[in-house]
Amino acid sequence: SAGQTLKEGDSILLLDLEQLQDELDSAKGTRSQQEAQLARLSASTAPDDSSVSSAQQSLDRAKEDYARTDERTAAAVDEARASLAAAQTARDEAAKALEELESRADPAPTDEELAAARGALEEAETALSGAEQTVSGAEADREDLLLSAKRSVENAESSLAQANEAYSQAQASASLTAQTNAAEAE
Repeated sequence: SAGQTLKEGDSILLLDLEQLQDELDSAKGTRSQQEAQLARLSASTAPDDSSVSSAQQSLDRAKEDYARTDERTAAAVDEARASLAAAQTARDEAAKALEELESRADPAPTDEELAAARGALEEAETALSGAEQTVSGAEADREDLLLSAKRSVENAESSLAQANEAYSQAQASASLTAQTNAAEAE
């Protein structure tokens, strides 16, 4: 009791070791539960990067489509230009043949020969006109298709930027939530 004189060997405090051990075991169990809950909360707030991966894949596909469109339309324009060159050559040869025929004096060309040469020139000019239109069409198609493919790439780039921004925000939010949960668990 208070104010009592103690002698060597006297007990000042009696502890119930069994009760203390029970309290320690209970506190350890509570701590384990709180740590498990914190781990679950931290895991559930981890941001999902699947939208970023999906957006990156879409961008990669859009770039591949652009490259294929560029290659395919360039080939179509080149082919149309080659046909135009061939049509121009055929027209020039038909015009030269008619000119040579008209300038021939001995023997003079027959009406049938002149009609055939004029017909060949007319056909060559029609083919040349068609080839010019084909080149113009191929160039316009190329421009339109490349513009469309470029827009697809730009849209995919924008989607990727948005997905990255959302992911960054989710990471920041997850970090804050994990810190708050850790503070609450303590």
